[in-house]
Order: sequence, then C-alpha cells, then structure tokens
Amino acid sequence: MEEPVIKETLVKKMNKTRIFKKILLFVFLVWLIFSVFYISFNEFNKTRMRFYAGGYRDGYVAAVKDLIDQAKDCSVIPVKYLDKQIQIINYSCVKNQNSMSAKQTEKTENKKR
Repeated sequence: MEEPVIKETLVKKMNKTRIFKKILLFVFLVWLIFSVFYISFNEFNKTRMRFYAGGYRDGYVAAVKDLIDQAKDCSVIPVKYLDKQIQIINYSCVKNQNSMSAKQTEKTENKKR
C-alpha cells in the first residue's frame, strides 16, 4: 500500500519538475526572441541613421562646392532659406574692385592737376 503512494508522489514531483522546465524553456525562448528582435531593430535604426547622415553630409558638401564655384567669377550669389534671403559675393572680388576703384580715382585726380 505504501508503494503506490510513494509512486504517486514521485510522479507528481516529476510532473511538477517537467512543468517547471517547460515554463523555464518558454520564458527563455520568449526572452531570446525578444532579444533578437530588439537587437535587430536597434541595428536597423543605426544603419538608417548612418545612411541619412551620409546623405546630409554629401548634400552639405555639394552645396558648399557649388557656392565656391559660383563665387569664383565674382558674381552676386542669392542664397535663400525658407523665407530668408541674402546675396553674397566673394570678398577677394570686392577687395580687388575697391583697390581698382582707388587706383582709378588717383589717376583721375592726377590728371585733373
């Protein structure tokens, strides 16, 4: 009579152990799947931000290069951002024009004398 009770108790303990192992395995699998998705999502966002940053940098470099190329011929360059607008010119061109104007003024004054 004692043997079936012991056997029953052992079977119950084994069932509890199996259930505990199954629950532990389930929790581990859920944690693993969550971790894989989280890491994948994080890496995807990093890659996307690097892509956007590269595009931003390339656009900035292209804009500055275009401004420099336009400024070489001493013309006025209109620059507009949203509702603000300015006109820029190469400083060396202004400096050269001022020195040329000063020389012409001196020549004219010398001729008048």
